Amino acid sequence: MSEHDSLDEGKVLLNVSDSLAANYVALFTGPAYRMEFEAIRQQMQEYKEKASEHDQRHSCEFGDRKQLKLRLETSTLIKQKKVARLAEFKEEFKDVQALGLVADLKPLPVHGPWECPACGVQVSMENVRKTVPSINPEHPVNTRNGPVSSLCHQVLIALADLSQPFAAMVSPAMLKGMNTEVYGEGHPFGDPSWYQAYNTPYYNDSHKQFRKLMREYVDEHIMSNVHDWDEKGVIPKEMYLEAGKQGTLALCIGRPWPEKYYGKSPWGFEPDYFHELIMYDEMSRTGSVGFQWGIAGGTTIGLPPVYHHGSEELKQRVMPPCSDVANLKCTAKLEGDHYILKGEKKWITNGIFADYLTVACRTGKPGVGGISLLLVEKDMPGVETRKMKCSGAWSSGTTYITFDDVKVPKGNLLGKEGKGFQYMMQNFNHERFAFCAMSTRFARVCLEDSLKFAGKRKTFGKTLIQQPVIRWKVAEMARQIEATHNWLEWITYQLNTMPKLEAMLKLGGHTALCKVQCTKVMEYCAREAAQIFGGLSYSRGGQGEKVERLNREVRAMAIPGGSEEIMLDLGVKQSTKLAQMAKMFAESAPQPAAAKL
Repeated sequence: MSEHDSLDEGKVLLNVSDSLAANYVALFTGPAYRMEFEAIRQQMQEYKEKASEHDQRHSCEFGDRKQLKLRLETSTLIKQKKVARLAEFKEEFKDVQALGLVADLKPLPVHGPWECPACGVQVSMENVRKTVPSINPEHPVNTRNGPVSSLCHQVLIALADLSQPFAAMVSPAMLKGMNTEVYGEGHPFGDPSWYQAYNTPYYNDSHKQFRKLMREYVDEHIMSNVHDWDEKGVIPKEMYLEAGKQGTLALCIGRPWPEKYYGKSPWGFEPDYFHELIMYDEMSRTGSVGFQWGIAGGTTIGLPPVYHHGSEELKQRVMPPCSDVANLKCTAKLEGDHYILKGEKKWITNGIFADYLTVACRTGKPGVGGISLLLVEKDMPGVETRKMKCSGAWSSGTTYITFDDVKVPKGNLLGKEGKGFQYMMQNFNHERFAFCAMSTRFARVCLEDSLKFAGKRKTFGKTLIQQPVIRWKVAEMARQIEATHNWLEWITYQLNTMPKLEAMLKLGGHTALCKVQCTKVMEYCAREAAQIFGGLSYSRGGQGEKVERLNREVRAMAIPGGSEEIMLDLGVKQSTKLAQMAKMFAESAPQPAAAKL
C-alpha cells in the first residue's frame, strides 16, 4: 500500500478486499476471508514490531512515527470494517439460501468468465475490475452475451464493493406465477401491503380502480396546495364542490350508497367500506388533519343522523348540499311549533363555513334519554359563530358557536324526541372507523417521509439510513403500522359483512380500542420522524413540512371521537358484556344429541 492509498479509505478497502471480490463462494463459506484476516493480522503484528523498534532505535524503514501510526490505524480500520461487513454478508446469504433463491453457486474465477446460476449470463471478472469503483446500477456492465441483467448487476456491485449491500440473484423464470403488481412509489411500508405485490382477500378490481382515481385526484389537485390552505386556515369552496361532484363526500356517510339523493355511484359500482377506507387513506397522504376534517368532517359526523333519522322533507333539503355537525350539550325547550335553543358549543369542525348544524341538545330529563337531535340552519337569528385558534387542523374551520334563543321549527327534529343519544351511538363506530383510517395513513406518511429523507441526508460520510439506529426507528414504525393496518382491515371487513345492528353491538369495543391503537401509532411515528428530520421537523414548510404539521395535530386525532381513556374503558366493558352474552346464549341453546358409537 502506498501512502496515498493508506489515506484513501475507499481505495484501501477495495485493495485489501480484492481476493474476496474475486471469489463469490469464498466470501461466505470458504477460507479466503480467513486468509485475508490472517494476512491483515500479520501485517498489523509487523507494524507493532516496527513501532516497538522505533521506540527503541528512534528510526525504521517505514519513516517517522507519525506515518507509522497512520498506517497502523488504517489497517485496524480496514479489519474492523471487513469483519462487520462480512458478518452482514454471511447473515444475508443465509436468508437467501433459506428462501431457495440461490443454488449451485460456484467460485468466481480470479480471471475469465463467470456464469450466473440464476440467469445464465456470463460475466468477465476483468470487466468488473475495470469498472470498480465507478460501477453504477444505471450503467450496466457489458458482457460477451450483452448487458448484465439488473439483478445480476446488483450482485456484482456487492461483490466488487464491500460498502454495498448483498443482493440475491433472482432470474425472470423465478418470478413466474408471482404477484408482481406494485402501485405507488414503492418505498418499504410506504403504502398498505396490497399496494406492493402481496395477496389480499379484501380488495378487487373496483378497489384498484378507485385507488387509482383517488391518487391521481389528490396528486393533481390537492397535494401541492395543502400547506397554503392550512396557513390561510381555509379550503377554497370550489374544492368542496368538486369533492361533492366526484362523490367522495357522499361516500363518507357509509353504506349503503344514498342513491335516492345523489343518483347512482359516479364510479360505476356500488361502493363498500373498503372504498371508503381507500378514500380516507389516499386523502390522508396529504399529511394534514385540517384538510381531512375540512373536507370530510361534516359528512362523516353530522350528515349520517340526517340521512338515517331525518324526515323526508329534511333529507331533500339537506342531503344534496352535504353539510356539518355540532355535537355538544345545549338545551331546547318546545314552545308551540318551535324549539327555543340556548347554549354554546366548542370545537365544531367546519362550523365557520357550514350552512347546517346537526345539534345534540337536551329536550327532556337528565341522562341519555333526554337528548334529541335538531337540524339548525346557521342563518337563523341568534346563531353566532367565531373561529377558534387551535394548535393544528387550521383549515378545518374549528368553531365556537353560541345559540341565543334560536327558534328552530319542530319539523327540524331528527327522528324522535329523546332518541338523540341512541342516534349518535349508531354513528360512532363509523366515525371512529374514519379516525382509524386517517391516523394510520398519517403514521405511514411519517414513515415514508423519514425513509426518503434518511436515504439522502448524509452525516459522517454515510446516509442516515445506513446508520443502524435510524433503521431501528424505521423498523419500529413499520412494525406498528403494519399490525395496526391489519386490525383496521379486519374491522372494515366486519362492517362490510355484518348487518348494522350486529355491527353496532359487536364492533363498538373493537373500534374503540383500534382508535386508541391508531392514534398512539400516529403519535409514535410523528415523534420518531421528528427525531430523524431533526431541526427540519420544527419549521413550517420545506422538507419536514408534513412531519412538523402532524406533530402538532396528533392530539386532534387522539381526543375527538372519544379520548384514549374512555375508549380503553369502553373497549374492555363492551367486550366483557359480549362474552357474557355469548356464554348465556350458549347455555340456553338446545344441546345436540350425543352421537351413538
